[in-house]
Amino acid sequence: MLRQERRLGVLVHEEPVGEKDKTARIIIVGSELLNGIVKDDNLYPITHELSKLGFYIDKALFLHDNIDDIVDELHDAINSVDLIIVTGGLGPTEDDITRYAVAKAVDSQLIPSKKIIEDLKGKYTDEEFKRRIKMCLIPENADVLENDLGVAPGFYLNVDKTYIFVIPGVPREARKMLDTKVIPILRRIYDIKEYEVEVIHVRFWNIREKDLEDIVMDILKRENLKIYFKIVMNNGFLTLTLFINKNLTHKGKKLISNIISKVKRLYPDVEYELIFDGAGGG
Repeated sequence: MLRQERRLGVLVHEEPVGEKDKTARIIIVGSELLNGIVKDDNLYPITHELSKLGFYIDKALFLHDNIDDIVDELHDAINSVDLIIVTGGLGPTEDDITRYAVAKAVDSQLIPSKKIIEDLKGKYTDEEFKRRIKMCLIPENADVLENDLGVAPGFYLNVDKTYIFVIPGVPREARKMLDTKVIPILRRIYDIKEYEVEVIHVRFWNIREKDLEDIVMDILKRENLKIYFKIVMNNGFLTLTLFINKNLTHKGKKLISNIISKVKRLYPDVEYELIFDGAGGG
């Protein structure tokens, strides 16, 4: 049965996206986020992209810059999910401790990466490089994820069949690394040739939220479909977003057609716009 929750103008129907045979957890590190100094802009793009690849995301955690806390959560995640994405704490300052926490959690030594050393030496004077030497350290058996927009590289490794990807906390660097490094590697590891989940948005004008919800729920029940959807109130229109698993693509597109047809039949003045996001291959 779908669980409904209303918050901040969003009506969410909690049928999880993705299949539970491919699970992921997000760990976002940074005391500045929990202290309200900096706004997080990483969680949405990570969960959005992983959901389209078919991952079931069981948790997203925000942690202070505390090694023991990070280690504890990594231990739990390694025993619980297939994929862990960690962001933040990869810089050169004293509170950037994520690499140490990951190494401790997987019982690994931190070793200098020749590739990172070469890259940093090409960007800094000897004195500046010395202040950034910790950024050259990655856990043994980890592979480097190059940072195309910044300085702090990421890395990834496999532990007990769980993949751990560690990427920078700076949002534009994290997004670039996610799109150009992490997602292609995940596609290869899990043999994902197409998006596992298709995201479809339909914007509606001149209809009330409750009326649209009733139509969607009625059709879902009649078709016996379990599809995650949400309705968001915007200025002057509603956005209906549906997350459709690949194995339901045909039924999902028929569902959208039926929703639009019923809306137009009951409310002739309604206008709509259909937007596809994440369809097709890679």
